[in-house]
Amino acid sequence: MSLPQGEMFDPLDLRKKVLAKRSEFSFLPSYLGPFGMMKALQREMNKGAVNPKVNFYAVELSEYISFGKSFVIEQSQAHRNEEAPFVIAFARDAFSDSEFEESEALLEHLLLCFNDEELIPASREAYLSTILLGYMRIGRYFKGLRYAYALEEAASGGDCYEILGRYLSMNLSFPKAADAYLKGAEVFLKAGNRAKAARLACSGYAHLAQIPGSSLPTEEEIKKKYGEEAPIVLAYPKRLAIKHDPVEFTPEFQRVYAQAMEEAYDEFEKRGKAHAFVLWETMEKAFAKRGIAWKNPQKMNPNVKFD
Repeated sequence: MSLPQGEMFDPLDLRKKVLAKRSEFSFLPSYLGPFGMMKALQREMNKGAVNPKVNFYAVELSEYISFGKSFVIEQSQAHRNEEAPFVIAFARDAFSDSEFEESEALLEHLLLCFNDEELIPASREAYLSTILLGYMRIGRYFKGLRYAYALEEAASGGDCYEILGRYLSMNLSFPKAADAYLKGAEVFLKAGNRAKAARLACSGYAHLAQIPGSSLPTEEEIKKKYGEEAPIVLAYPKRLAIKHDPVEFTPEFQRVYAQAMEEAYDEFEKRGKAHAFVLWETMEKAFAKRGIAWKNPQKMNPNVKFD
């Protein structure tokens, strides 16, 4: 594939063409992004079968991926807001794909691309939610909290609320996560997507159920609101079966959370990221230094076996 040049070139159009070809290859599932597809094509070629179509598509995809990364790097220096849609689309593909291994470097460039406050609302919402995907992808998810708070104010789309809910849940901010999921559910309900609304509502109520004193809807209310999709919502008690330390729902815990996690993760990395139990140990020490006795998931769930 020879990448087009010039002012009339639309990178999003290139992306559509590359992704549209996926249907020609039965071994490429629809959920894979460009990076996952590239790995799948490489596995297919490693089988030894000669298939010129597969080889040609692998070249096309490789050139597209290289172009996309270069484009993000370029925009981190050029700061052209009109290029935001492609930068966001490419980065979102990368961060959503389990095969992508360069997320940290890409996130650093993405953070430099735009002044998010100057972006038009739709691009600003997408930009902030893509940044959160990046932080979730690299592991140090707690470092992006200020972008999550900005997205809380900017969000209006159901997909962005879903990303925000996932991000806040990873940061043990269950009240805010529940709020994001349920707002997203309302957006999808209004759009007529009852199935997606039900999935988000299930996540929202699962988080809400963890919070002491929360008020949850009755089974009849859920059935009336979600109709035939109600069973999806009513499965929420099983969604978050792991018990959490009630201290996580206090303002004191949330106030020191990011600082404590930064310290805990630094120690965790020094110890080689050996195991979740090692991270929990470093977290307990970091929170204890700040006057908070935090109980890790194993202590809260003694009958559960954690890997």
